[in-house]
Amino acid sequence: MNNDISIDIQRFRTIFSAGIESIKEAAKIYVSAIDRCSGAKAAFREALPQISHVLWADLEKVGRGQIHEKLLLCSGRSAQMMRTLNLSEQTEILDHGVQLLLHDGTIISVMHENLTQSQISQVFVSGHVRSVEAQRAWMESQREYKLPQPIIFKDRYKIEGNLLVVSAPTSISCSDLKKIIAQMEDSK
Repeated sequence: MNNDISIDIQRFRTIFSAGIESIKEAAKIYVSAIDRCSGAKAAFREALPQISHVLWADLEKVGRGQIHEKLLLCSGRSAQMMRTLNLSEQTEILDHGVQLLLHDGTIISVMHENLTQSQISQVFVSGHVRSVEAQRAWMESQREYKLPQPIIFKDRYKIEGNLLVVSAPTSISCSDLKKIIAQMEDSK
C-alpha cells in the first residue's frame, strides 16, 4: 500500500470516528431539548425535514443511552434484534461479536453482520442473546423428527390355498373365521 492511501485511510478514520461521536452528541442535545420543551420534537423535525421519523426515534434512543450510536449505521435483521438488547450487550457484540454454536458443537465468535437468517434466530430472541445452552435447545427444537408411521395394509389377511396369512394385527369374529375356513376348504 502506498503512503498516499495510508494517509487517506488515517484521515478517513479520524473524520468518520468524529462523525460518529458527533451523532452521539447531537442525539444528546436533541433529548435534552425535547425533555425541556414539549414542542421541541416538532420544531426539530420541521427544521430538519430530511431526517425520517424512524431516524428521529433512533436518535432519541441514542441520546437516552438505549441504543448504541453505531447501530444507526447498521441495517438488517441482526441490527434490529440488537436494538432490543441493553446498551452493554450491544457494545459487547459490536466490539467482539457473538458466540455461535455450530452443529458439530464448536463455538465460534461471529460479528453480527455475518450471521445468516437462521443463525440470527438461533442467537437472538427479543430482548436478549441466547446462551450456548439455549442455542443448543433452539437447534434441537428446529430438528425435523419423522415419527414412525403405521404401516397401512390394504388387506389385513389373505388366503393362500389352505393357509391363512395375517399381514397386520387384526381381530376376527367367530362368524368371519367360519367364512375364512369355508373359503380355505373351497380352494382345496
